[in-house]
Amino acid sequence: MHFTRAIAAAIIVTISTAAAAETPLQREIAVWNAVKSKRLAEFKASMSPDFVGMYSWGTDNRAEELKIVHDQTLHSFALSKFRAVPVDPDNLLVTYFADVRGVEDGNEFSGRYSNTTLWHRDGGKWLTVYHGEAKGK
Repeated sequence: MHFTRAIAAAIIVTISTAAAAETPLQREIAVWNAVKSKRLAEFKASMSPDFVGMYSWGTDNRAEELKIVHDQTLHSFALSKFRAVPVDPDNLLVTYFADVRGVEDGNEFSGRYSNTTLWHRDGGKWLTVYHGEAKGK
């Protein structure tokens, strides 16, 4: 009887742990939701101090990325064709499309963007080291 309870308890703990595990897609969606909701502290905490962003206008660092997000309003986003490729145990490359709609500098923007993010695990926490996007034609 005790053996059966122990197995059941182990299964419940395993299922709970698996359900609580954060997938690469969940991490990426959490960052997008932080941007949309203007939770800048959460957005900043998702990025490595040496973050690099690559965009049509050039590159930026974490501070510049935070200013961009602060100054724009993201109304909606939808991610598709999400793919995660492990580089090694502590680095993960993700690619996907993001269909977005928002406002920046008083001008509305929308469209499909191709995105690439490199996540690095540092001390057990996943941080964005690199993010790049290009608007589709």
